[in-house]
Amino acid sequence: LLLARVLAAARRGVRVRLVGVDCQDSTRDAERALRILERRDVALAAMFRAKLEPLVGAEAQALRHPQLVRGMDLATLDALSDELARLQAACADAPEAAAAALRAWQGLKAFRIEARDAPREDDIDGYNLRDRYMAQNVLADGHRGAFLGHNCHVLAGRPGGNLEGYVPAGAVL
Repeated sequence: LLLARVLAAARRGVRVRLVGVDCQDSTRDAERALRILERRDVALAAMFRAKLEPLVGAEAQALRHPQLVRGMDLATLDALSDELARLQAACADAPEAAAAALRAWQGLKAFRIEARDAPREDDIDGYNLRDRYMAQNVLADGHRGAFLGHNCHVLAGRPGGNLEGYVPAGAVL
């Protein structure tokens, strides 16, 4: 219903701004940051692209985010995360690129528990990262509006049962 209202408003000429707050597509987010950086500094973007190749290369682009992370070891994820932090810093004067680099970094951190060699014990703090990052991204946006989420991410309370200890983005907000 909310989406239908937003689309109807856009058709009437009301300005609608869409903002991605989730962090489960590090490949596309990193690619977005690189493309924006390329407009300003082709050589710097090429240097980052080479270092981020396991994340933005053709093989990575063919995978969904969870598959991508499950195919990497922790050392690779950490090295890519470090490079994404440097990319974000290099994009400080381009807020849209910096935000995309941050979401890419968040995606690797939030899904780190899925890495090929990650410990297989329950890690509720690691599981909670994605929702915490989504809430931080909503708050960092600085604009008033409606933010759309799905499933348990928007719950304001703390669900129990099989998700004991899970803190959804709605609870953080």
